[in-house]
Amino acid sequence: MPRLLAIRLSLALTALVLFALGIRSDSTYLRMAGIVLLGAALILRFVGGRTPRL
Repeated sequence: MPRLLAIRLSLALTALVLFALGIRSDSTYLRMAGIVLLGAALILRFVGGRTPRL
């Protein structure tokens, strides 16, 4: 598994866990932390070189 993919997946899973815990415990801070981490995972989606198509 490529390194960047592992980082994106771990950020996304952590974000989902934090968001779910925030909903369950009615904590705005946990929900916001989950949203921020999910945004970071989304931004990392566009990072990295692609091979050009010919």
